[in-house]
Amino acid sequence: MFSLLVNGAFLVVFLIGVIIVAKTSFVQFRVLPKALDIFFRAPESEVASDRLSPKQALFMSMSTTIGIGNVVGPILSIVMGGPGAMVWFLLASIIGSGVVYAEIVLAFKNRSYGSKRTIGPMAHLSKILPMLAIAYAASTSVLLMIWNSSQAHVLSDIAFRNFGFSPTFFGVALSVLVAFVLNRGTSLIRDITDKIAPFMLIVYLSALTGILISNREQLVSTLRLILSSFLSIRSAASGCISLSFLQAMRWGISRSISALEAGIGTASIPHSLSTGKDAETQATLAVLGAYVNGTIGFLTGIAVLSSGYYTADPAAHALELLNLTFKSALSIFGEACLNLSLFLFAFGTILGNAFNGLACWEYLFGKKGKTFYGGLLCVSIILGCGASLSTIFELSDPFMLVSMGLQLFGLSWFMINKRLLG
Repeated sequence: MFSLLVNGAFLVVFLIGVIIVAKTSFVQFRVLPKALDIFFRAPESEVASDRLSPKQALFMSMSTTIGIGNVVGPILSIVMGGPGAMVWFLLASIIGSGVVYAEIVLAFKNRSYGSKRTIGPMAHLSKILPMLAIAYAASTSVLLMIWNSSQAHVLSDIAFRNFGFSPTFFGVALSVLVAFVLNRGTSLIRDITDKIAPFMLIVYLSALTGILISNREQLVSTLRLILSSFLSIRSAASGCISLSFLQAMRWGISRSISALEAGIGTASIPHSLSTGKDAETQATLAVLGAYVNGTIGFLTGIAVLSSGYYTADPAAHALELLNLTFKSALSIFGEACLNLSLFLFAFGTILGNAFNGLACWEYLFGKKGKTFYGGLLCVSIILGCGASLSTIFELSDPFMLVSMGLQLFGLSWFMINKRLLG
């Protein structure tokens, strides 16, 4: 039931994104040259330990959103919705980047550094009704713990398959490492993600490029397969919209929006800590991150389809399909690159989720409660390594629905009453 509601919420995010695209005349495309100019030319300066430079905010946000779901999500959308789901994945990534833009502008303009630091969605929700901000912070802090459990589970599975580590042993070791980082303060999380994000992108995208070059003779037929599947709108039997088309739309949109975390508002937490002075400039950088997210997912889907393994075994596990794709094209080197990438994706996401969760917890209980939340995060990592992945996702759905519902309400309220984005 909650899964259906969450998928419905993803569709609402998509529709709100369409409205934002219309209101801003395709802001996602217009700001791209500016985003690249800021990223490659704007100088960086030292910042206080509790703040982030504009680029650090971008890398923190990317480290959080670029996780296992970005590479598994598109494959899952193909398995569940067919190759045509990749068109919806791409469309939803473009539309979702507009939602991310609006979220960053909204959080940036309403942030506060008074006696009580108020950032992210809590900043604008508190101006509508304080209880909304409290509910969002409570729900999202739990949601991020559960998401960390899923990342830890995948890491544990990789460690078991490659090195024979038991889930319990690996969970304890990983939680000790995370506890060490958290004990050093959020500034260490900032410094680590600042280094991890660019490196993991280079490793994964380089390997992915090698796979696409290796499968270059199948790329045209792969694109034809995607388009023909997408254009099969009507059922031959009834003449109505086919179930396969609806499945492709559902899974393509849901996996893309989930990968971007658009409509949930978590990306706005690090971005609202930026030392930048201009909301639109920071939101422009966030759009660049959203494009990278979408590109990773789309190219991953193309790589898997061009490898032929989807056709051979459409019921295969998403991670197994990904592993076969990398190994067949690049042999042992591909498998090593994939495992390294997945480790960096998951570890970076765990740290990014911890950073965002601590911000939510601080809003509820102040800085004194952050140690307790850090302990809860470590426990969630240990439990996640031994739990069923399906159980973890089922637990996350209700909290995701609450957080997304509150964020979408706040975004809609400001768009209607405060004329956000004009």
